Amino acid sequence: MSERDVQNKAAADALEGLEEGQEAQTTDYYRAVFDALTEGLCVLEVISSDDEPADYRFIEVNDAFETATGLRDVTGATYRERMPAMSILAPESYVRIARSGTPERFIADSEAGGGARRFDVYAFRLGDDDSRRVAVHFTDVTQRTLTEQELLDRTEQFSSLIAQAPIGVFLVDAAFRLVHVNPVAEAVFGAIPDLIDRDFEEVMRLVWGEELAEDVVRAFRYTLETGAPQHEEDLEANVAGQGVSAYYDWRIDRLLLPDGGYGVVCYFSDVSPLVEARRALAASGEYYRTVFEKMEQGFCVVHVLFDDTNTPVDCRYVEMNSVFEHQSGMRDALGKTMRELEPNVEGFWWEMYGAVALTGVSKRFMDYDDAVDRWFDVSAVRIGEPEDNKVAIMFHDVTERKRAEETLQHSVMQLRHRAHHDHLTGLPNRILFEDRLQLGLAAAARYSRSLAILFIDLDGFKEINDTQGHSCGDEVLKVTARRLQDALRTSDTLARMHGDEFVVLLPDFETLADVRSLAKKLLSEVAQPVSVGDDSVTVSASIGVSLYPKNAGNSHGLLHAADAAMYQAKASGKNTVRFFKSSPHERADG
Repeated sequence: MSERDVQNKAAADALEGLEEGQEAQTTDYYRAVFDALTEGLCVLEVISSDDEPADYRFIEVNDAFETATGLRDVTGATYRERMPAMSILAPESYVRIARSGTPERFIADSEAGGGARRFDVYAFRLGDDDSRRVAVHFTDVTQRTLTEQELLDRTEQFSSLIAQAPIGVFLVDAAFRLVHVNPVAEAVFGAIPDLIDRDFEEVMRLVWGEELAEDVVRAFRYTLETGAPQHEEDLEANVAGQGVSAYYDWRIDRLLLPDGGYGVVCYFSDVSPLVEARRALAASGEYYRTVFEKMEQGFCVVHVLFDDTNTPVDCRYVEMNSVFEHQSGMRDALGKTMRELEPNVEGFWWEMYGAVALTGVSKRFMDYDDAVDRWFDVSAVRIGEPEDNKVAIMFHDVTERKRAEETLQHSVMQLRHRAHHDHLTGLPNRILFEDRLQLGLAAAARYSRSLAILFIDLDGFKEINDTQGHSCGDEVLKVTARRLQDALRTSDTLARMHGDEFVVLLPDFETLADVRSLAKKLLSEVAQPVSVGDDSVTVSASIGVSLYPKNAGNSHGLLHAADAAMYQAKASGKNTVRFFKSSPHERADG
């Protein structure tokens, strides 16, 4: 049973225990139950007849109800009396519950409180069969609904991205499940039924056997835990049960997924032909000659020239295949040196090949040739006797793979940014703000510092959207976000939480007067006219402030207190600042 269901049951048990005639004696207990809930709870008396539309009267509401809906002082009033222009919220459901006594749970949309909201509603009858009273417990799931839709959109974007990648790509989530596999990678995993959502370690053992699977899984877990990327140029993989070897150039990196959790993305390419060719080059002899004639990679042999001090000074081309000639654009180069062909060539080349000839230690590196706009994976090995000073060089064109990796990495960075930022204003979103708030609270607790939350809600913004259109409203939000950001320190965090709601994290301040002064400055910035085309639009704001550790010791409590203080500011006439007060005797202005 979830925490919310436990609260529902506790409230139901307490409310059903109130028998007629005992309400006056149990008022304190009844109020304590109401106020203990952080989610909205109210008691309604259903009004229905055959001649009149269904309605209901508010018998009792708790503070969380007023905060979430914006409806205040509604006790004793009917819904139609308080909101005559609004469609009534689920009256048929409440009539049905009052008559049958069967609880119901449903999702309801409402315009109450000055904006569109979505609620997860749980309702049940109070009293016996003749009772017309219904208790309603609900949770505001507006933001969760928007987040779920955004998560779906981002997931579809990511799936489309990896499906089109020309290299193998697959993704493992925080629960270590294989959740995305593109067509190139699916060719490797394709023999496994029900591939998606399988345990990644299980998949690895099925594909590559026990020993390699253990190494791969260990690498993935390390990257998932630490965020450190890893790269293996020649990962040898034996297909389990077949004795067939393949070689992969693979990279893994940690990725922030659209749902806010971390996963590991792997992109790889099959380099088996390249590995086999390198082995052939090292073995030399007749087999080397055969591979040299048939290979699809660019290949040449150079004779490194040394001076009297045994310092390499040039290289002479003694062999090359047609692929190398095509890649390099060089014709009739046999017998000529690098300097003869290109007087301005960099000494890097013969210095590197000279080191291979002298030491016998192979070299491998990436090279970009701007003349042909291509990337090459270059391998150099010594051949023949040491005194021959000959080096075989292979140029593997990896331009498409390199560009695909760069495109994928760029897209991953974009996805990371989108997961943390609001698409309209570019400000941090709720996910990033709550992460910074947790860090700020940890630092404040460690160094005995204060911390403040400023909850900002624009006054009259809905009217702008309704009368001048959403494009005008979007421009107001973007300009307002920029002005608020410019008024803050670089150490402060400004985020857009939802709609016209912004929140500021002040990780450290000297006095309450500093916080009050900043809040008033923000009010002044918001109140400046915004030019939209040929028109000028003006809005104001209401700001609620909560303080750590005075008002709460955790992020949920601080945000809840700042939100409540913001509603107090609106109730005081708007365009003002109110500090959260925990009791009626505490000053609301701090």
